[in-house]
Amino acid sequence: MSASPSPSGESPTVATSFGPTLTFKVNLEGRPPGNQVTKLFVGIAEGSLNSNPKFLLSFTIDLPASGEYSNLSLAGLNPGSQYTALLKSSAQIATSSAFTMSPTTTNLGSGEPINLISGDLNEDNVVNSADYSVAQKALGATSKSANWNENTDFNKDGVINTFDL
Repeated sequence: MSASPSPSGESPTVATSFGPTLTFKVNLEGRPPGNQVTKLFVGIAEGSLNSNPKFLLSFTIDLPASGEYSNLSLAGLNPGSQYTALLKSSAQIATSSAFTMSPTTTNLGSGEPINLISGDLNEDNVVNSADYSVAQKALGATSKSANWNENTDFNKDGVINTFDL
């Protein structure tokens, strides 16, 4: 299933859905407020997450600049049951949030923004020296440079510099 932001990219994005829904706000570390645009994976698993979660529902959504998303359909799941949402974006550490599903709208994170930590440039869900090596290779690059790596521009200012490192 896929959902898209409004044409203006403004918040909150509202998808057309049926049944109970999920609402949330995400902050991508290092990004200025109002620039949270990303493709975001949202996986819903029953109970707590384990090392190999089986997702009952999974979505790739276009998160708008505000980082707010609402009306994500949880149709087919049971109100009152415990679930965990896993959120993952490119170059971010996957983050999970447990919730009890409401019969109408569930507000993930109790209305508080869910923070995704930046820096996972090799997508192994760990920020370490391997990620730093990727960032160093792009240091000084702009979008027109041969060594440009969009994922390394964490603050989305168009240049890979010490603010990104």
